[in-house]
This record gives sequence, C-alpha cells and structure tokens, in this order.
Amino acid sequence: PWLRLEGLDLHVEAAEEGARGSARVAELGAGWPEAGIQVDGASAEAGFQVEPGSGALRVLNGEITSDQAALEGRGRLGQIGPILASAEGGGHIDARIFRKLAPALELEGRLDARVSFERDLAGARGSLEAEVSDLRGWDVGPWSGSLRGTLEGLHLQIDSASLAGYHGRAEATGAVSLGDGPTGLDVRASGLDVKSLAQSFVGEPPPLASRVDGELRLDLQDWDMDTLEGRGRLTFRPGEGEGWPVAGPARVGLGERRVSFSADDLRVRTVQLAADGSFSFEKDLDLRYVLRLPELEGVPALLADAGVEVPARVLGGAAQIDGELSGRLPDRRATARVASEGLSVEEIDVGLEGALWIIAAGIEFESLEAAGDDGSLAADGFVPLHEAGTWSVEAS
Repeated sequence: PWLRLEGLDLHVEAAEEGARGSARVAELGAGWPEAGIQVDGASAEAGFQVEPGSGALRVLNGEITSDQAALEGRGRLGQIGPILASAEGGGHIDARIFRKLAPALELEGRLDARVSFERDLAGARGSLEAEVSDLRGWDVGPWSGSLRGTLEGLHLQIDSASLAGYHGRAEATGAVSLGDGPTGLDVRASGLDVKSLAQSFVGEPPPLASRVDGELRLDLQDWDMDTLEGRGRLTFRPGEGEGWPVAGPARVGLGERRVSFSADDLRVRTVQLAADGSFSFEKDLDLRYVLRLPELEGVPALLADAGVEVPARVLGGAAQIDGELSGRLPDRRATARVASEGLSVEEIDVGLEGALWIIAAGIEFESLEAAGDDGSLAADGFVPLHEAGTWSVEAS
C-alpha cells in the first residue's frame, strides 16, 4: 500500500491526558495495488490524541472525502513495527473505485459500508457490513442488496450476500481475496427474468416469457480475469407476460474468457430445442441450435407468443430447423436450415426445404423449395423486418 500527502496542516497542543491536536490534508492519494484500489484527489481531516505512557496514537474523528468516497472513522495505532492497530468506520463508496481490480467488469454503483478492523501479532481480522445500490458490471444490472462478511488477513469471507435484480435474486457465499490469491464463490440465482436479462446484452427485449434458477461455482486467481473458471446448471421455467415460455435444464460454464452454454431438451410448448455455444467477454456470440417441431398445428400459437399475427391456416406434419447465431452483440446474424416431414397446409401435402439468414434488417432466403403433388415452387429473396424495408422475392 502507498500513501501520498500534500498540503499538510498540523496543530498539536500539550495536555495532562496526553498531547492532542488536529490534522488537515489538502490533497491525499492512497493505493493498495494488490487489491486493485486507488484513491486520488481526496481531502482528509482528523482529531487525534497521544496516550500518555503507551504513546499510542488515537484518532478521535477522521474524515476522508473525494468524488468517489465519503468516509468517517476512528481508531488506535499502538505500534508501527510490526503494526498493532484497530479501527472502525464507514461511509459510502463509488464502485468505480474498484475498477482497477477487474477492469473488464466496468463496475458502477454505490456501497454504503461499515467496517471494523483489528491487527495484532496474530494477524488482521475484522467484519464488514454493506448495502449495495444500483450496482452494474459488464452491462448487467442494476442490482441492489446487502453483504455481510468477516475479514481474515487479505481475505474476506462472505457469510451472506444477497442481491435483487431482474425481478429475481442472486445469493453468494465464499472467500474473496483482497490481493493476490484465490477467490472462490458459490452463487445461487432464483427467479431471474430471462427477457430483461437477455435485453442487457442484445439491446432489445427478445420474445421470451421465462424465469431461470441456477447454481454456479466461480474460481479466480489473483483477480486475473483470464483465470476465471466456473461451472453450474440452470433450470428454465415458464414466466409471466407475452413471449415464449421456455422450460427445461441447461449447463453453463466459464473459462478462457468465455461463457459456455449447452442444453439437450429445452421445451417451448410442443417444440424441442437443443443448443450449444459460447459468449465471450467481448460479447462475441457463437451458438448452434436445433429446433424440432413435431406438431406444426402449434406454430400459430408460437408466433402469437412472439407478437406475430398470421392468417389462420390448418397446418399438419413436422419440421426441423437447425442453424447458428453469431456476431458481436448487439449486432448478430442467424442462419437456419429448414426441412419438413409430412407438412400439409389446408390439408394439401407440401414438402419444404431451404436455408435462411436472419440479420437485424430482415430475413434473406436462398433456394427455399416447397413441393406438392401438383408441382413445386423455389424462391430466393429478402423480407424486411421493419416497415421501411423493401421486399425482394423471386420465385419460379
């Protein structure tokens, strides 16, 4: 740790109960490189007393103020080498003060904390209580909640942490390193709204009406995000509102700066979805999927879930759609290959096969073929997803 003082104004007077005085610092800078914490441009003032006999320095009332924090506290320094001290205090801290600890998270928000701390020959220990509000990181949030923990040396043992966000809650326990060393957390989530969570990354709400519960183990070494690893499982269940009611289990992992996801049997009404892919810390998406529609009679209901109205048609048969989602979010590109089995429209048998490319502007298709007893139709073209777009379709 380092400390820089500029413009020090010190006043001391003798008294029977020991020398006492006050100190004011016009500009204070402090840093704890191992913990990724740095404060610049702060001011400080304190009243102090030197205890007769022991010579210990007692801070009676101290205040540190900057654009990122406002702290008050009191304490006692009994010895410098080795340090024997105790302190307690609190205040509010802007979460941006921790950005050097994990720059990729781009933390924002506010912490209102109370800390007690003691260091003796056996080591350092203490306690922490904090209320968190409007916390955001990696475009995820806001979260609000509380944290309770125990300080042991350069580690914070989180006894309980609970954050509310996305209409659900996340809880965590574990050990957090305040310097070099391992960090390990067990995270449990319940009732998170999938639509609003996905919107944080893609910029617009997808047609989903689902909640997700999950358990995740996270491990990190020396606060190096390249070492972040995780593994866990998710359970999707239907939620409220308009959108696709996704349900079923999935697996999730972290490693090599990517979040991986895989599911073998997600369900949306009668549709079965299998998916496997990953999402990088730089928001690069690479996902492969297979949709199996065993009963095409349910397609109009699926489209209605997404807010799409289509003319009433009697559909029959089955279809399979497989493809990929890729791109750096919020920009993305989707491909789809369609194959049908026993497809019928208004009780007329039709076979359908072809490929689609879906981008933000619209749907591009190539060699989309529909075949029936009376002939076949092949089409290529582009269908816009916005009213201002222009249709371009060629059929033969």
